Amino acid sequence: MALTILAYFLGLGISAHALNELNARHWGTALSKTDLEIAFLLPLAVGLSIGLYGVQVLYRASGGNFVPPSVLVLFIVLETFFLFAYNTNYAGERFHNDVAFAFAWALLPFLTSYYVHSLAFTGGVVLTGLASSLFTKSKAISPVPVATSSTRALASSSDTSRMACLHAESFRNVRRESKVSYSLGAPLKSLCIYCAFSCTEYHLT
Repeated sequence: MALTILAYFLGLGISAHALNELNARHWGTALSKTDLEIAFLLPLAVGLSIGLYGVQVLYRASGGNFVPPSVLVLFIVLETFFLFAYNTNYAGERFHNDVAFAFAWALLPFLTSYYVHSLAFTGGVVLTGLASSLFTKSKAISPVPVATSSTRALASSSDTSRMACLHAESFRNVRRESKVSYSLGAPLKSLCIYCAFSCTEYHLT
């Protein structure tokens, strides 16, 4: 469980937001391109390494059965795809919406966490996963590219007063777009719901 939480924290928590900042530059020059590239690549590499380690563990635990590790590989591929697609506005922002956000930041983390510990799904598990995705109805502040021409002009300067104006303008844009929740907690919230669900299921069996 600890490794699952760590992998999602590194991938969807740190790496995804660094990638978004590389493409959208909401906060101007507060972080250099090199800093953001490190913050994007290093956590992603560690998170994927944890995922590949999990694939090996599932393969050994299942006695050489290819199905359990293959399902985990599918989850890893989907999460990695949405990490890039959501934060780079791939395919004309087709994957940058509430449905994609709820799917990748809530439903997938829940289902992945449950599967790696039980190697099975039930109708109740899927319904609980869908319920967890309802907590992410509001889009995240960081991954929404709402920079205007004025904020881009301000971003080119490192002057303190201009940076303050940039931040204020960004928050005004965010407020107008009604993006009120931060996505870092979404995958962790889904994992917490998974923990509670697993404990309840254990005591009922």
